[in-house]
Amino acid sequence: MREPMPGARRALGEMLAAARRGAGVGRRPLSVEQVSERAGVGASWIRWLEAGRNIGLSPAVLGWVADALALRGGPRRRAFDLAGIEEVPELPAFIEPLRPTVRRLIEGAGPYPAYAFGRRGDILAANEATEAVYRCHLVPPLRRNMYLFIFAQPEIRKIIANWDDQARRLVAHLRAEIDRAPQDQVLADLRRYLEAESPDFRALWQAKLGVPAPIKVFLHPRVGRLVFEVESVAIESEPGIRARFYVPRARDGTRGRVAQLLRLYRLDASNGRRRAHQEVVRLVKDHVNACYARDIPLDELAALAGLDKFRLLRVFSAEVGFPPHAYQLLVRVNHARRLLSAGDNAAKVAVQVGFSDQSHLIRQFRRVEGMTPAAYLRGQRAWPSGRS
Repeated sequence: MREPMPGARRALGEMLAAARRGAGVGRRPLSVEQVSERAGVGASWIRWLEAGRNIGLSPAVLGWVADALALRGGPRRRAFDLAGIEEVPELPAFIEPLRPTVRRLIEGAGPYPAYAFGRRGDILAANEATEAVYRCHLVPPLRRNMYLFIFAQPEIRKIIANWDDQARRLVAHLRAEIDRAPQDQVLADLRRYLEAESPDFRALWQAKLGVPAPIKVFLHPRVGRLVFEVESVAIESEPGIRARFYVPRARDGTRGRVAQLLRLYRLDASNGRRRAHQEVVRLVKDHVNACYARDIPLDELAALAGLDKFRLLRVFSAEVGFPPHAYQLLVRVNHARRLLSAGDNAAKVAVQVGFSDQSHLIRQFRRVEGMTPAAYLRGQRAWPSGRS
């Protein structure tokens, strides 16, 4: 994020208010409530933005507001310039067609998770159990990718108990794919993106480690521990596309918990208010991901979501497993890991990610990771030699 110019926030508010009223563009004026509904954010938050208040602004949310106001070209760029932020580049869109018969196979695969994925790891089809276990409704469609789920989601280590094993298996899979097709630009772009996003990916890519058994252990916020054995098969009629099927391990209660989770998922799907709450949680997560380095008042998040703050706390905790301030701590520590792994000084990193000083960073890092930053870096350096 760039530093905005003095007075830029007020200028941004005036620009957005003028666009909403249709000044100079010959459009019918919109109410704050109409913009709020189109952008999917709270009306109070729109009013604060137009008033020039110093509230957090993420690229995603500003993009939604710009879309709601039909800002294109120069006006859109000016809005982002005044906010001091840039539209975040994602992995480029990559379309892999999937035959309807394969999609039906996956969607009808039974009561346990199953999905098809392409050569870049994008999820091309998934059944209900996959949606429920992985909480896909909280992940933007363009980021529904095996690698991004493991390496680019701050809360993932709290959800997958054997994260280290899963990360190693994915790195080994990507390395094997690149070895088979070293000229594949799609895979090369994916590797570069992951190296920029994740220090753990960078360290594991250099490591020489064995591939763990294909067992995945979840600590799901709604039903608890789930243990699956995972089988991966190639789709003969679709070169480059594979499918994964999750089989619950016997005698540990996973079957019953998955059945309970599916019942909850289907109830949610038929409940309009619950679906709206899930969209709110995704919106708040995106906002925290972009504004993590500043203290984000709960009132600001509530205004953005269009809920009172007590309901927001309940809704967010029910979906994610912990409240927004705990999620922000995970995001800060995730960025601290990335900067520390790049060689930045710990005192500098502490300030960059929003901690008051180095000792504050160390305390919170230990709270989240179970070790100090120094111990984490020692562990990373040990990976390439095969120690863990």
